[in-house]
Amino acid sequence: MRRNRKMLLGATALAVAVGVSSIAFAATRSVNQTATGNISPVKLPKKTFKNTKLDYLTTTKDSADSSNCVSPNPPADGSCRVPPTADHAYLDFDNDIRFKPASVGKCQQNNDGTTTIDGLTTNQARTKCKSALVGVGSAVARLGAVGGPTASAPVPARVSAFNGTPNGSGNPTFILYVDPGFSPFALIGKLVNSSQAGDYKKRLDLPVVSPGTTLIRFGTTVGHVKNPSLGPSGDNAGNVAPGPYIQARCRDKNHVLDFHALFHYGDTGIAPNDYPAAASAFSTDKCKVKRRRHH
Repeated sequence: MRRNRKMLLGATALAVAVGVSSIAFAATRSVNQTATGNISPVKLPKKTFKNTKLDYLTTTKDSADSSNCVSPNPPADGSCRVPPTADHAYLDFDNDIRFKPASVGKCQQNNDGTTTIDGLTTNQARTKCKSALVGVGSAVARLGAVGGPTASAPVPARVSAFNGTPNGSGNPTFILYVDPGFSPFALIGKLVNSSQAGDYKKRLDLPVVSPGTTLIRFGTTVGHVKNPSLGPSGDNAGNVAPGPYIQARCRDKNHVLDFHALFHYGDTGIAPNDYPAAASAFSTDKCKVKRRRHH
């Protein structure tokens, strides 16, 4: 299963086995939501945690549309519908994955909930919060009425991931800064204990506010960013190395790391755009135990 890494804004689809929810409920339409995660390196200690990097990708499309509609370069001819827009995402991570926000710098936030990088270009934001930059990626957005054809060509965007300052409850925060080349915006999530049943430890609780757009593809690679300032062609997994912000081990007997995502949609229920109110996606990633050498 290792490893074609095509990375983006990345919302946020996850590897080896991807659980895809296509949920109709009482709605007349259904949505295909994916979320996938890859941890590298593949070989990890069994007991101790090791610096890693995480590739995470999410896609959203109307179930009737083809997979081309959530490709890195989706059709611009109006043949793909605008899927529902998530207003909240919950991303759950295996209990053998841990985050270490204290290992890197922090990108400051204001008392009103905004960030000190609001309105800046990608390179300006990465320069201002260089010590807090923990990931890069890309996204694709659609504009138009939910359930209808896109109002314009899909809009590509750059994504930057920053370690934020703790919130009022003391929870670490995680900033995804989305820059489509105009009106950049920040998504600010908090790291909390996961309430998802199963092999999970931490959850990224992420309100999604994407003004006037639906993010159909979102990917990020989180770790140690080797080159914060990139040219037009550039953010990919090759620019990120394992780093201290995210660590993993391979402790479970089945050598599997689990991922789960729950998406709530905020613009459904209005005919004819009556998509389901929520969808989940599960994914797993295989690891190998790194054996200690005996001398």
